[in-house]
Amino acid sequence: GVGRGRGGDAATGGHGGAGHEHLTKSRALYVGNLPPMTSYMDICGLAASYGPLESVRMVPQSKYAFVNFVDEDAAAKLHAKANAEGGAGVSLRHHRLVVNWAKARDMTPELRDAIARGATRHLYVGGIDASVSYPMLEGEFRAFGEIESMRILPAKGVGGAFVNFTSVTHAVAAKEALNGMPFKHRSLTVEFAQGPGSKDKGSRADRGGRKGSKSKGGGGGGDAA
Repeated sequence: GVGRGRGGDAATGGHGGAGHEHLTKSRALYVGNLPPMTSYMDICGLAASYGPLESVRMVPQSKYAFVNFVDEDAAAKLHAKANAEGGAGVSLRHHRLVVNWAKARDMTPELRDAIARGATRHLYVGGIDASVSYPMLEGEFRAFGEIESMRILPAKGVGGAFVNFTSVTHAVAAKEALNGMPFKHRSLTVEFAQGPGSKDKGSRADRGGRKGSKSKGGGGGGDAA
């Protein structure tokens, strides 16, 4: 059966001993009953359709994750759809998900300011030499945090890529460290972007969606080893 989820600290992935009935509306959600082999691309793709995500944490060898939205209203939309009486709920690969409120930590003033200035968990990376492989680029960015997915854009000369982290904090750190850095005979340009499939024409976005992206950091759900 679906069962009842447990409330927790979405910033740390803690269980938070109390039942979810004691938690109130916030920007953080517990998402449970994930299907086996759920990846970060799966959970981020589903949740991001309700609004921008601040961070996502999948708990290794479990069937649940904690999702922090930037805005409380976005979390409320997902929570409402999942728990609407008589509704179909929210499903992932035919598994109806358990969605409950979780306890979110306050964002730091620095993170709030960065998001207000346009920071997201998505980066566009320019200045990539045609000789750069996926593992080479991943190696540079993975040092800053968990990556949801990454896509290198085809190019004969100087190309680009989209790198999607699971956390805005990690994307900010990567941008600060790698923007302007020499890499394989060229200099990288790193800027914030919109997520896969975004229709926002006013900013850099991965119009190709998640098609062609390689998912990283999965295996947190279900029966994965």
